[in-house]
Amino acid sequence: YSKNKKPFIQSLLNDYKKDLNEKKINIDDDYIKFIRFAQSKIEGVKYSYKNKKETVTGEIIGAGEGIVGIITNNSYLNGITHRAMRKSLLKTFDKIYILNLHGNSIIGEPCKNVFDITVGVSIVLFVKLDKPLKNKEVYYYSTLAHNILKREDKYNFLYNNDLETIEWEKLKPEEPYYWFVEKDFVDKTKYEKGWRLNNIFDTYSVGVGTKVDAISIDFEKTELKNRITDILQKKYKLSEIIIKFGINKKTTWEYNRALKSIAKNKEFTLYDYRPFDKRYIFYNHNFLSRSRRKVMNNFFEKENIAIEAGRLEFIAFVSNIISDEHFGGSKSYKFLLYIYNTNDDYDKNGNGYLFKDETKKDNFTKDFRKFIKKQKLQDYSPEEILGYIYAILYSETYRTKYKEYLIVDFPKIPFNSNKNIFTKLSKLGIELIENHLLKRNYPRKEKPIFAVEGNNKIDSILYNETKQRLYINKEQYFENFQQNTWEYKIGGYQVFDKYLKARKRMILSYNEINHLKKIAGSINKTIKLQKIIDNLCSAWI
Repeated sequence: YSKNKKPFIQSLLNDYKKDLNEKKINIDDDYIKFIRFAQSKIEGVKYSYKNKKETVTGEIIGAGEGIVGIITNNSYLNGITHRAMRKSLLKTFDKIYILNLHGNSIIGEPCKNVFDITVGVSIVLFVKLDKPLKNKEVYYYSTLAHNILKREDKYNFLYNNDLETIEWEKLKPEEPYYWFVEKDFVDKTKYEKGWRLNNIFDTYSVGVGTKVDAISIDFEKTELKNRITDILQKKYKLSEIIIKFGINKKTTWEYNRALKSIAKNKEFTLYDYRPFDKRYIFYNHNFLSRSRRKVMNNFFEKENIAIEAGRLEFIAFVSNIISDEHFGGSKSYKFLLYIYNTNDDYDKNGNGYLFKDETKKDNFTKDFRKFIKKQKLQDYSPEEILGYIYAILYSETYRTKYKEYLIVDFPKIPFNSNKNIFTKLSKLGIELIENHLLKRNYPRKEKPIFAVEGNNKIDSILYNETKQRLYINKEQYFENFQQNTWEYKIGGYQVFDKYLKARKRMILSYNEINHLKKIAGSINKTIKLQKIIDNLCSAWI
C-alpha cells in the first residue's frame, strides 16, 4: 500500500474501485495512482473529496487527446481487483498497446526480469484520438509466450523493435474482467456451474502475516521462546532489533503493541509455514501484525482441517494447524471445515448444519447446505464432502482444462450427481488429505534411502537425474529419489528445493531425515492417487 494518501488522488482512485464487492482491494499502489492521474490529464475529470474542514470540489480540464506511455508493475493486466480499472481505461482510450515483459519471480515465471525486482513488468501505451473509435483496439505482446526469457534477449528485443515491427495479438477485453492479457477460456458454461470455494465455505481468510518472520517464527521452539522473552523484557531497542534480526526498516509491525504481549507457554505452537514445512510461531494477537484470529483461533488447541487455496495462482493443499499467509505461494487462503464455540439457532430454519454439537458446527454456507440436500448428499459427513472437493482439486484434467480460471479466482468445484463416483472420489480425497498431513506410513521401497555417513550439513543442494540422487552436500545424498518427486510443486513452491534451501548451512537431525523420507513417500503416493482420480474425472469434468 502506498503511503501517498492525499484526498485528491484517493478520490480519483475511487473510479477504479466501483462495484468491485471485494473484501480487500489491492489497488493503492503508487504506479496505479500515476496511471489514474495521467488518464485524468488526457480525458479530464471532476473530483470531490472531504478534508478536515470542508468538501473540496474541482475539475481537471483534459487535453481531449494524447498518449500515456508508462513502464510499471504488470499486476493490473490480469488482477481480479483491477477489473474496474481496466474497464475505465477502455472507456477513456481508443488504442492500447501492451508489451508484457513478465519476470515475476514471486509466482515462479520462468524468465528473468528486465530490472532487479521480483514483480513482473510491462510497457503500455494508452492512446486517445481526437476522433474516438467506436470499437476500441487493444494490442498485446508477451515475451514469455514468444520464449524471450533471458534479460539480455529482452533488452535486444526492445532495442531492435518499435511499435510497427512488433507482431501484436489483438485482444477483445470483455466483461466482467476486461483482461489485458491473452486468455484461453474453454467450457465456460460447464465451469461456471461449479461451486466456488468461497461460496462453499462461509468463513475463510488468508493466513497469519507476522511482518517479522525472523522474530516470530523459528525451527526450534526453545530458540523462539528465548528470543521473544528477550524482546518482551526490552533487552533490545527497536533500532537494535531491526539490525540484529534483519527486519525491514519500513515494516508495518507495531512494536509498541507487541510489547503488551504476555508470553504464555501454549502460545509457542506448531505452524504450517510452507507445504510439509512445520515450524514454531509465537501465536499472540498483540505480537503478530495480522493474526487472522477469527479463522486461526479455530485451529489453536483445537482439531480442525482446512483447504489452503489461492486466488491469483493455483494452490491446493491441506492444513490442520495455524498457517502462514504465504503457505502455498503469493497468497494462501484458509477454508476451514469447522467453526468452534458458536451459539445460534440456525437449525430452526429447516436448513440446518450438516454437523453441529455443543462445541462446533460445519463451516458450509447456507446456500451450499441447501445444494447438498437437493443433491441428496446430506448423508455424507463434512469430512467426506471435503474429501470429494480435495480430490477434484488434484485432478490433472481439471487443473489443465481450467488453468486460466484457476489463476484468476478461487477454484470452482463441479459436483457429480452419480453417488458412486462421488463416493469413490471422496475416499481418494480423504486418502490424499491423510497423505498430505503425513498420517500414513509408507513401505521402505516407496521412500528414498539416506545411507552415506557424514556431518548431515545441508551445503550444496543438487539433484542428479541419471543416478536419481538428491545431494545435500558433496558427499551425502538420498538414493532412489525419483525425478518427478524432486520436481513436484505445490502452489508456487518446488517442495524439496524450497525445504532444503530454507535450511541451508543447517545440520539435518535423525528426525528431519526421516521427515524428508516421509515427504517423498507422500509425494510418490500423491502422484499415483492423482492418476486414479483423473481416471474418474477426465470423461465428465
